Amino acid sequence: MKIELFGNLEQAKEVELLMQEWTEALHEKDAELMAHYYGEDAKVFDIGCQTEGRDAYKKLWLSCFPYFGETISIERQQTTIHATDGLAFLYGYVRLSGGQSDDPANLAWSRVTVCCQKIKGTWKVIHEHVSMPIDFAQNKPVLLLEVPERGG
Repeated sequence: MKIELFGNLEQAKEVELLMQEWTEALHEKDAELMAHYYGEDAKVFDIGCQTEGRDAYKKLWLSCFPYFGETISIERQQTTIHATDGLAFLYGYVRLSGGQSDDPANLAWSRVTVCCQKIKGTWKVIHEHVSMPIDFAQNKPVLLLEVPERGG
């Protein structure tokens, strides 16, 4: 997966490393380690809920793990990281998979934006927003089974 880096490239690469380490923790279903990468008061707006704080984030993942069966994986597309000295954000598309479900929702891509801040020399996620587009006429999510082209 190609990640586009902008701004302070050294800082952007550090944020990319945080993302890689978080992904490894996800594969291990280690909610404690996943939460370690989040700030004490991190705010997360997920598709189905909103959490505030590291402990709430950890509980969210502990409640999600059973839906993925034995293994969980994540795919990323069109990931971009913009970084300055001490503040960065990344955005793109993500898809989680695992378990044996044929439900199209399990194959859909979500949009994600993550804001990071360097706190006492360590990058922490301070805000995260995960979403799916909504068809307001039908009052239901639009399942992105393919990632839209850039700029599309």
